[in-house]
Amino acid sequence: MRCKRILQDIRVANADEWSFMRCKRIIQGICVANADQWRGEIDFVLIGISLYLHGNMYYSIVNFLIKRIFPSLEWNIKTHEKIIYLTFDDGPIPEVTPWVLQQLKGYDAKATFFCVGENVKKHPEIFAQVKSENHQLGHHTFSHLNGWKTKNESYFSDVEKGNAVCPSPLFRPPYGKLKRKQIQVLKKLYRIIMWDVLSYDFDKNCSPEKCFQNVLKHATNGSIIVFHDSLKAEQNLRYALPKVLDYFSKKGYRFEAIA
Repeated sequence: MRCKRILQDIRVANADEWSFMRCKRIIQGICVANADQWRGEIDFVLIGISLYLHGNMYYSIVNFLIKRIFPSLEWNIKTHEKIIYLTFDDGPIPEVTPWVLQQLKGYDAKATFFCVGENVKKHPEIFAQVKSENHQLGHHTFSHLNGWKTKNESYFSDVEKGNAVCPSPLFRPPYGKLKRKQIQVLKKLYRIIMWDVLSYDFDKNCSPEKCFQNVLKHATNGSIIVFHDSLKAEQNLRYALPKVLDYFSKKGYRFEAIA
């Protein structure tokens, strides 16, 4: 009930009027709470924060919260070097993935592609192209399932099926959504790769320029950035990715795959 009350506060509050310190105190309260008493209510808190906090406040608070609750997940790569880790979810597809590869090649950039098993089976030649250009591969379930909405055994089966067609020690859950039990099981089998910068290229309400700015404002040394090589994200991706590559290259950054 404590977490539900916090969620209600998030729903009714005007985020523009919140001070960062007030938000931080609420999050610290969640972090020190006895997890055994939550009885699964944390999912509601995470949903509420994701839905009702945006912009700089969203990034600060959500990163602060989730990294402490789920430290076994990988949110960024610790480094003092100027390295950025680009990742692409939901491919491979012929309409977008080859174009992404072409853009990366122009900057000698390497990336990590979290592939949906269904798309790997549909487009094996595109999958082979990603591999041949020495990018890293991760799997993203076979059917792009939402962990929160899928029974555990069905989810585990789909993850295994995805890994069979795209073998990799790296796994990213679609939508970034996993139940705690799913995390407990899957982290024993894979490195679960999340992110600290979301481009929102998939969001129809996000303009191409805003997509670019989402990356520009929040990426730093060791950031894991999420793009999507999908039809849904194509318009924003085609605008933002070249600008991201150009901007950070000029700032002296390298683009590497997750090792």
